[in-house]
Amino acid sequence: MTSDTQANPLLQDWSTPFGLPPFSAISTDHYKDAFEQALTAHRAEINAIASAQDAATFENTILALEVAGEKLTRVGTTFWVLSGAHTNPDMQGLEREFAPKVTAHMNAITSNQSLFARIDAVNAAADTLDLNAEQKQLLKRTHRSFVRAGAQLDAQNKKKLNEITE
Repeated sequence: MTSDTQANPLLQDWSTPFGLPPFSAISTDHYKDAFEQALTAHRAEINAIASAQDAATFENTILALEVAGEKLTRVGTTFWVLSGAHTNPDMQGLEREFAPKVTAHMNAITSNQSLFARIDAVNAAADTLDLNAEQKQLLKRTHRSFVRAGAQLDAQNKKKLNEITE
């Protein structure tokens, strides 16, 4: 852990009531580093899921994907809530910088052919898996969101879609 991480409340565990962000300790300067670290960590988590050598299962693909990106979720949620409710020129500048980066990041996930192949394999086997109602819904929702984001498009159309969303 670097001294920047130790000083950045967005990258620390929160011991606040209800797990809320420690808003009084967060400054605009904290977001850039927090976003960069969170994007890097999420990218590594996604790459580990997509490149796993084990056969795709609900646990190692769908559940792993569901819990990946906790740091990005924490940083992003805190940032987008504040930028919508208490904005200023610095926050607006960060929005202009990170909105396309986060969108490109999410596009890279939904365009990841190896990752979608694993999701698709679990979805194809859904009827043979012993999944409870919540797991079935998560699988259905995950597969559908990737399909709707263009995971089944050919490379040229994926590129076109990603350019539009970015």
